[in-house]
This record gives sequence, C-alpha cells and structure tokens, in this order.
Amino acid sequence: MIRDYLYITKARALAVGLTHEGTLFGVPAWFADVSDERVGAATPKAPLLNAWCWLADKSFDLAAYFIPAGRVLVSPIHVKGRIQ
Repeated sequence: MIRDYLYITKARALAVGLTHEGTLFGVPAWFADVSDERVGAATPKAPLLNAWCWLADKSFDLAAYFIPAGRVLVSPIHVKGRIQ
C-alpha cells in the first residue's frame, strides 16, 4: 500500500519484528535486535527519510577520519524503549 511508503505504523513495525523506537540521525525510527551495546537493524518511521539517514551516516563516517584519536563521538542513534 502507498501508506507504507509514507509512514510505517506501530502495528506494521511489530508485525515485521521491530521491537523498539527512538531516533536515527534525528528522525523518528523503529529498531530491532537491540542490546546494551548495539542496534542490529533500524529504519525511519517515514521511509522517505532513508536518503537523509544514508547521507548523515556517510557524513558521520567521513568526520571520523578527521577527529583526533581518543576523542569519543556522540552516537546519533538513540533508542528510547520498547514499542508500547
């Protein structure tokens, strides 16, 4: 359906195995396979924002080449909690 390209509902996210919500590069997102140290998969709640997340991810990777060794970058991925 066309709405799946505009917004992924909570029911659809749960149906495909996504278990948490939060933000990914500043946009609302659904997450799966979340542990204390990693996120296994993530997708923006609005799939049209995938391009923004890809660009932000590549920019973050590029910036990592130029920061001093030992400096810690703040993660742009924030898991708020389980989907209620």
